Amino acid sequence: MSPPGSEQRSGGNYCSTYFRHFERRMRLKYMFHRKRKEVHPFHVKSNWNSPVQKSVALESFLEEVKMDLAEIKIIKPKQNLSRNERKALNELKQNNKK
Repeated sequence: MSPPGSEQRSGGNYCSTYFRHFERRMRLKYMFHRKRKEVHPFHVKSNWNSPVQKSVALESFLEEVKMDLAEIKIIKPKQNLSRNERKALNELKQNNKK
């Protein structure tokens, strides 16, 4: 479904995973948009993924979003703490773990 290497291009696994969840929600909303149904009290959440839909608009939108995400350049943020401040913060973290 997604092109090979898209996980690296789209910011790693986080972005790829987030997009798959978004894609799933959009397709399910498209399929069940007019079906109001009471949720059973013992409802078990499904992990079922819908197949690609016949809606050209929906699939075009999802493909466009995927391509836009693939073009985002992820840059590592600069440190905003001095070396001593980072050291003190790490020491505090270690104290909390004990």
